[in-house]
Amino acid sequence: MAVRLAMFAVLLPLSDGLLISQQPRLRPGCLAAASLRPSCRPCFMKDGEAKGAAVEPLPSTLLPITLSVFAQMLGEGIAISSLPLYMTNLGASPTQVGLATSCFSAAQMVCCPLLVSLSSRVGRALVLRVCLIGATASSLLIAGSGSISGILLGRLFAGIFAASVPVAQSAATDVVSRPQTLGCRGQG
Repeated sequence: MAVRLAMFAVLLPLSDGLLISQQPRLRPGCLAAASLRPSCRPCFMKDGEAKGAAVEPLPSTLLPITLSVFAQMLGEGIAISSLPLYMTNLGASPTQVGLATSCFSAAQMVCCPLLVSLSSRVGRALVLRVCLIGATASSLLIAGSGSISGILLGRLFAGIFAASVPVAQSAATDVVSRPQTLGCRGQG
């Protein structure tokens, strides 16, 4: 929970520069290599262009997107490992522990398409911010709850807000150009 609060405190100021548009802002002329395998030539280059060619760097707006996904996954990793112990101490049965684990996944599965379509209308940055705030609030609800039903409710909300991971994937595809995508995949 403290890690998620710290990540939120770091991400909120960074996300002010998160401008998602159809045309990514790129700095041409940089010699940074975007390929994961330096020996490969990206497929958008011709044979003679492979050495010394200017490859566009990845946009800096990927940092807050990546950090928001990292915060979501870190929070879930901590929750999934400590949740059975916490619930068992409260007297939960194995069925209730399984329900708390599965209601997260069910809520995430149902809400993924809804949040992605919502982010297309209102903006990806806004949806990512709200989901990060909601994930923090759901962690606080789980930590502060002294009952099994409160934990189940918190896990349900956590699953709803964890559906922001596909929104982050959509945001990344919005800011990265096709040549950069192919270069990072090492195709060539």
